[in-house]
Amino acid sequence: MLKYKDAIGAFRSAEDLGRSFVVSKKKFEELKPFIKINIELVIPKANISRNEEKDISAEPIDLNSSDSLSLLDLSGIGPFYAGKIVEYRNKLGGFMYKEQLLELWKFDSTRLYGISDMIYIDSSYIRRLKINSDSVSVFYDHPYLNWNTAKAIVMYREQRGLYSTKEELKNIDLIDDSLYLKLLPYLSLE
Repeated sequence: MLKYKDAIGAFRSAEDLGRSFVVSKKKFEELKPFIKINIELVIPKANISRNEEKDISAEPIDLNSSDSLSLLDLSGIGPFYAGKIVEYRNKLGGFMYKEQLLELWKFDSTRLYGISDMIYIDSSYIRRLKINSDSVSVFYDHPYLNWNTAKAIVMYREQRGLYSTKEELKNIDLIDDSLYLKLLPYLSLE
């Protein structure tokens, strides 16, 4: 239970305890009327982030434009994950979905659930891969592509001419439907 509490930052409601999987659902329902959590006692004033100190319902943070310092205002996000989020965002070319945070090392659904209402995605910041002009190394830098797939994208273009649709990538044996769907929001025909 303590590991779960550390992962989410603190228990802020009885429901947080119920999601811990340490207590069965039946036992949690029995105990729920007796669980009282005072947020002021759980998080000492010195540890309250800048936004929480001003207003518990702080403005949501855009994952695609915020810096690592802003991300520290999210419950359960410390310097390690703040840095990893920015690093991964830069490799991806921006986040398209909140669930992409689950691709970070040891970033689990509990942590995502804890910050989901406090974050949003502005897709206007997305950097797209130009399938008709980018080099192998540009494709290879994207976390969804390995060297062989990056090379196959460029070789296909060199052998058959410019891509007229994004769907032509499905003709490459190394790109299955799953990979194609992950890549699709990051592709541009420019």
